[in-house]
Amino acid sequence: MIREWFVHPCLRVANVQRYSTVPTIHKESVAEHTFYVTLLSFKLAVAAGANIEKTLTIAMAHDLDEAFSGDMPRPFKYYSRDGNDDTLKRFLDATCHHMMQRTLEDDDVELLMAWEDSKAGSLEAQIVKFADLWSCLLFAYRERLLGSSTFADQVLDRAPDNFNAIVWDKKLQPYVKELLEFAARNYL
Repeated sequence: MIREWFVHPCLRVANVQRYSTVPTIHKESVAEHTFYVTLLSFKLAVAAGANIEKTLTIAMAHDLDEAFSGDMPRPFKYYSRDGNDDTLKRFLDATCHHMMQRTLEDDDVELLMAWEDSKAGSLEAQIVKFADLWSCLLFAYRERLLGSSTFADQVLDRAPDNFNAIVWDKKLQPYVKELLEFAARNYL
């Protein structure tokens, strides 16, 4: 078991660069992003009274598909002609699911299940989705502080729409409101 983890396919996320199609000053890996999402998810799970273990497991696994697909730019991943068709996203998820099933060992079934849970609508999955968007907002803010205003401004300008496009669990609604108000005062 120990030897296999030196070459485990999920460790590739350390080499997958996020935002690879736009110039950024800091090069954030999917592994680094996952750390931030997990940390933010922990804080939100405690505050919302969610199942902490389930939340952290989902947070850790939420982007494991990117070990196989690489990081897809959000506008491409969620592209839709009419705004309602998620065919491409569903195709990408199904393809990555198949690749993970073929590649991961039998004792990795919990990783695959946690990744599947990240696509569900449970409170814990919504906490991870919130933390995922929050992490992107924090990255853009740090980029702006470093001098990369073009990218940062695009992400920060779209933040309210990205957050408001999701119907949040009532336990998370106060945190969404608080984050958007804080963001508007401080970096939008």
